[in-house]
Formats: sequence, C-alpha cells, structure tokens
Amino acid sequence: MGFKGVPVVSLDGTAVHGVDLQAVAHLLQIPFDAKPDLEPKALRNRLIYFLDWLVEFVQILPSEFHDLTIQGRKRTLWEIVEHVVELSQIYRAVATTNTSFDLQATDAVPESNYSIPQLCQEIRKLRKHYATEQVDYSKAIDAYYGETSLHLILERTAWHTGQHLRQLDSLLTTSSDSYHSSLDSKQFEGLPIPNNVWD
Repeated sequence: MGFKGVPVVSLDGTAVHGVDLQAVAHLLQIPFDAKPDLEPKALRNRLIYFLDWLVEFVQILPSEFHDLTIQGRKRTLWEIVEHVVELSQIYRAVATTNTSFDLQATDAVPESNYSIPQLCQEIRKLRKHYATEQVDYSKAIDAYYGETSLHLILERTAWHTGQHLRQLDSLLTTSSDSYHSSLDSKQFEGLPIPNNVWD
C-alpha cells in the first residue's frame, strides 16, 4: 500500500493514489467504506475544541520554546503552531470557494510569521467559521489524489490538526517541568489518527 503520494499498482498496470483508501480498497478488491465515522457537526466540534486548546497553548508557551527543533524533522515548535492554523485556513477556502485540495494545500506552509495576538485572532476567526458553517458536505472536491467529498476533507483536517496538537503537547511536556498536559483524549475518539504521536 502506498503512502504520501506513492501510487498503488495492480498486476494489470492500473494505479491509484495511496492516500485514497477507498480507491486502494477497490483496486485490491477489499471491502472498505471510507465514509467518516463522525458526522460533520461532530468533526466541526472537535476542531472547535482543538482551536480553543491551541489558543490557550500559545498564550502559555514560553518564548524560549518557540524555536525548539523537533528531532529528525525540519519544523520548529512554533512552525507546527502556524501549520495547524494554515490547515484550517485551507479547509475554509476549500469549503467556501472553488479551491481544490492540492499538494500545496496539504503541505500547508505558513506564509507569515504571526505574533501571538495575531495568531489568537486568526484562530478565533477560524473557530467561528466551524461554529457557523453551513455547506453541503457531500459536494465533490478536486483533490490531488482524485475526487473526494468535503466531508472527508473535514475529517482529514480534524485528525491532521489533532495529531499536531498531540505533538505540541508532547514536546512541551518533555521540555518543561511546569507544563501539564490538558488535551482531552476523548476528543480523538472516532478519528482515523495514528497510534503514536510522531507517526
């Protein structure tokens, strides 16, 4: 099975993108339903929780930890924070415009270096979007791996965001004696999230 852009190829030369699990299952003739376990409202509520947690996190994050480098990775702790914000910005664009979910969108490289007040203001704006969003979650979205639904993009945004918050939480827990984790593990139930923090 392919990962991160690696195609899965059948014996007759047919290929599908490894990210599209429904297509992979069909190719391999394995029964599988890619429909998210959680309904859109529940996914939006998870994202609201995650963004509320992030606002609190960045306000207690000591500045000396902003440039903490993640072992074996290029991003700093603060770059993960900005990346998480960018994930929701991309989702909002996909949900409300004709924006496609392309490879540039999935990389979600922040274009600006936020101050803490600016970041918190943007997070609250995104939170409001999730709280008030009214769209057709079944609508087809042009993704870099093929056609998908907005529902699946919403689910991807939720688990991707949650996974990075687990990483932020873990980094600060192991780096600061005064920090105590406040992430609610129940908020990850029903999300197709990796078992390990750094997967």
